[in-house]
Amino acid sequence: NMAVQLETYLCKKLGVKSSEDGGSGSGSSGSSSDSSSKVKVQICRVDELDWWDEVLNPDEDDENNSASNSTSLPPPVVLFVLPTWTDGALPPTSQPLLTSLHEISTDWRVSPHPLRNTDHPAQTLHVASFGVGSSAYDPDTFCKPAKDVVELLCDKLGGRRLMGGKSKSKGGGCVGMGDVESGDYREEFRMWMDHVGEAVEGRHGGGAATSGSDCCGGGGKQAGQDL
Repeated sequence: NMAVQLETYLCKKLGVKSSEDGGSGSGSSGSSSDSSSKVKVQICRVDELDWWDEVLNPDEDDENNSASNSTSLPPPVVLFVLPTWTDGALPPTSQPLLTSLHEISTDWRVSPHPLRNTDHPAQTLHVASFGVGSSAYDPDTFCKPAKDVVELLCDKLGGRRLMGGKSKSKGGGCVGMGDVESGDYREEFRMWMDHVGEAVEGRHGGGAATSGSDCCGGGGKQAGQDL
């Protein structure tokens, strides 16, 4: 499971226990932390979350994000591992992710760029994604969900790209892409994970205060592929 692999890698980078090593939570959904660190790494499926609530009320359940210490916290990070199904869509159970983000971005009742922290811009949510697709199909749909989720969260809703820029190249860009047709998707995922790890470690490692920071990986299964 690529999301679990990402969790394990980030926990090692940040010096916290993964769920497999005794952190809280296990399997497809859970979180990892320990008593000696304020870092929290959370893994979940995208269909487990209410994305309207996640986008519009991100701090509601975070008891540690008080106004007095918010400027000392590194920005929260959300990471997606997403498959590509028919016509460049997500699997049916995961489609509410992109549907909800699109609805939020076009709803007249929602203020522009709701994820942007205007008081403390550096604390704005950071985003990256990795998509798995096949070049045997329409190139316009290749890893489209992974591209769309970053575009919606960053360009439409005010988040920031974790690695900066709008690169959608394989491996090193904010949007990593793996091709099951060429058989390189696992290697591309490792390359992307290395870049993500360096970016997250730079913001959350080195003993920095990281209370309330979440790194989430989610997705489903691509037809014929165990992610």
